[in-house]
Formats: sequence, C-alpha cells, structure tokens
Amino acid sequence: MAGKMVRRATAASRSRYTRDADARCQEVAIKLARLMAAIGFTGVQGSLAMNEKLATVGRQAEAQLAAVERKLELLKDADDKTWQDHKRGLEDGWEELSRSMKNIVARL
Repeated sequence: MAGKMVRRATAASRSRYTRDADARCQEVAIKLARLMAAIGFTGVQGSLAMNEKLATVGRQAEAQLAAVERKLELLKDADDKTWQDHKRGLEDGWEELSRSMKNIVARL
C-alpha cells in the first residue's frame, strides 16, 4: 500500500512539474516574440551589423526554445527509468535558453 501511495505522489509531482514547464514554455515564447519585435525595431533605428547580430542570437534562442519544447515532450512520455534523465536534459535546455535570452536583453 505504501508503494502505491509513493507512486501516486510521484505521478502527481511529475504531472505538476510538466504542467509548470508547459506554462514556462508559453511565457518564454511570449517574451521571445517581444524580444524579436524589439530586435526588428532596433534594426530600423540602428546599424545593420548590430541588427544582424541580434537577429542571429534571436534565431538561436528560438531554436533553443523549440529544443526545450521537444525535451518536454520526451519528458512527458518518459517512463520511471528515464524520467530523471529527461528532466536533467530539460533543465539543461532551460539554462541554455536563459543565457541566450539574457544575451539578447543585454544587447538591446
């Protein structure tokens, strides 16, 4: 009986984690879209070279977000044996994406 309760709690915490990660993906997608719009505005006002650099960093962040979303889907489908590995992969993806987003903000 105790084993079933632990599995239920684990399933509930995994469900909560993936739900929170889904919400975070949506929030980051909105922020990234705003940053990309700002990059376009900066390009109108600034130098072409700066705009190209910002656009490149922005595209990299978009690719990283897509990778995070794929990792999240893998996590949702993971079994007990692979869940922690997929979670670590997702968290690594978040870290990379976070660095890219900070890099964009710093350049704007």
